[in-house]
Amino acid sequence: MRHRTNKCNVVSLILYTLALVGMTACATPGPVGPADRLSQITQSNELKIGINDGFLPFSFQKKDGSWGGFDVELGNLMAAKLGVKPKFVPMPTSQYVKALQDNQVDVVIGGMTMTTQRSRDIYFSKPYLVGGQSILLSRAALDRLGKLDTLSQLMGVGEKLTIAVKKGTSCEDFARAHFAKAKFLTFETRLQAIQAVLEKKADLMVHDYVFVLLWALMNRDKLETQVVPLFGPYTQDYYCIGLPKGQMDLLLWTDNFVDEARGTGALGDIYERYFESGAWLDSLPGVPEQ
Repeated sequence: MRHRTNKCNVVSLILYTLALVGMTACATPGPVGPADRLSQITQSNELKIGINDGFLPFSFQKKDGSWGGFDVELGNLMAAKLGVKPKFVPMPTSQYVKALQDNQVDVVIGGMTMTTQRSRDIYFSKPYLVGGQSILLSRAALDRLGKLDTLSQLMGVGEKLTIAVKKGTSCEDFARAHFAKAKFLTFETRLQAIQAVLEKKADLMVHDYVFVLLWALMNRDKLETQVVPLFGPYTQDYYCIGLPKGQMDLLLWTDNFVDEARGTGALGDIYERYFESGAWLDSLPGVPEQ
């Protein structure tokens, strides 16, 4: 399919970007904590891993009640490298920082992006995935406006576009900044926004890379006739492992772990399983929200 080549190019770009970003640690050294967490983990024979309580494809509960997903596999790999057992602790995103600060978990691998605000309170490892803003473009818009393969080409016809966005998101901010002359339709949910594109009420939708990639994976039939994904990503969001402030030994070990997982191809294998193949969808207990 047409979008397959684009995704392969995206994967190559992501791996290259990760290699560049990985040259510099994503944390500023701080005071060493009162206890060496890395030693505590090995002595207890357990790595407590905070994961999201439901964020496809990063973490989800399978039909058998166990946890699966990109972050779960990465957590299993991390625990195995440490020679300990993983213990997954599901929680909402809003509890990540507090869980680390209160020693409820040793690390967080929860589809969490590095932000300036969060970095004041916790450490971030080198990124294991790069995301950002992506676009789902209506084929009807292509028929009307001609070839539109790049962001700059879309911006060149901005005044002719109707753009669907989820209200109050960074996706809306990005779209309004790049398409100031476009007409905007705002929605409460991302599914409402993509429906507007499918119904030809909007020419395109702007949303985060993970959602666009996942939607394309779950709606391959619509890619042939109704929409074209432009994956980008057109901004850079870094998905990192969160760690407690002050635990420099654990941070350095985790950075080395991410480098090794990338270098051996283990990260690429996990990426392929969750973003290239849809086989994991069969393990879900029901039809997921897209």
